[in-house]
Amino acid sequence: YTHFELGKFDVHREGDEFVARVRVANRGERAGADVVFVFGGKPDSVYERAPRKLLGFQRVMLAAGASVEVEIGLSLDPLRVRSDGQWHFEPGAYEFIAAHDAEGRQGQTAPCTVVLP
Repeated sequence: YTHFELGKFDVHREGDEFVARVRVANRGERAGADVVFVFGGKPDSVYERAPRKLLGFQRVMLAAGASVEVEIGLSLDPLRVRSDGQWHFEPGAYEFIAAHDAEGRQGQTAPCTVVLP
């Protein structure tokens, strides 16, 4: 019925929270709703794990031709790994993607480093 595009995307830290921002545009001729999903993963992980995990999502309604910057609070807990009986973050760089679906079609990526205490 309409067509949505994802634009500028970044992930940043605000205090103890991580937040994703992504521009969503309705390129169709009708108003409509889209759901933007944010996934994260560690491509060079030494652990066997899923390539990406769902970290947050947001539904947005847009008029035809409109665009908006969407802010999505992220839970990074799904990125933890269990080792030696405890859950922890694997140090290093994590890759994040904003997409319309789990396969990441028409997605936007943003590398980000999780800083551990």
